[in-house]
Amino acid sequence: MEYVKQSLKKHCDALGIPLEVITVDRDDTGWRIGQKVFQRPESAALELFRQDGWEGTDIEGGPITMAIKCAGFGWLAEHNLFQTRLDAIRDAPISAIVRHPDKLDSFFEEVETCSLEIYREHFSEIYSDPIVRSFYPNLNIDFMAKLFTALGPKLGQIARIFTQNPGEYRLGWPDLCLVKDGTTQFVEIKTTDNIHRSQYVTISSIIIPIGLTAKVLKLSPSLNDRLLQ
Repeated sequence: MEYVKQSLKKHCDALGIPLEVITVDRDDTGWRIGQKVFQRPESAALELFRQDGWEGTDIEGGPITMAIKCAGFGWLAEHNLFQTRLDAIRDAPISAIVRHPDKLDSFFEEVETCSLEIYREHFSEIYSDPIVRSFYPNLNIDFMAKLFTALGPKLGQIARIFTQNPGEYRLGWPDLCLVKDGTTQFVEIKTTDNIHRSQYVTISSIIIPIGLTAKVLKLSPSLNDRLLQ
């Protein structure tokens, strides 16, 4: 799908994804969800989903990149620049993928056949590094395991599409990556802006074609809050 600048609703209609608008209290301190106050609308939205039983993060494509990295970590450790596990832990998967396009079949095989046990072991090793934790905050092994299980074969499909244009497809993932009862959901949070080109490309090229669920949630301040601003 070609990206054209237009309204948020028209973008959602073109992508075939829902646009939901909700009213949330907001004041000078931030967005209010019950007694909690959040500076970022993404964090406020995540709290709403958590109250509905979803688990997730608000770091865009971080969980997906990490899931691919954990599932294919053996290959990445073998094919990173310095061929050390520490370099593989800290380096982005895109680096080894770009350097070894002729060896990607074995990478795909590893991602697609990785067991949950091995995946969990790899996550524990990778996420023990403080530099990794600073780039991928607020992840935990339980959520990542549920994401791996919920995605199933689709993780391999994501990896295959991702490697076709890793520089572009690592961008544009929706703000929230959510898991509940064995299902996933990707939610882009908006307040005033429209869908960006990178978001449009990733949703139309990866999320929709492999059958993942996506939507846009727009947070709007209540009328009284708008009058006070």
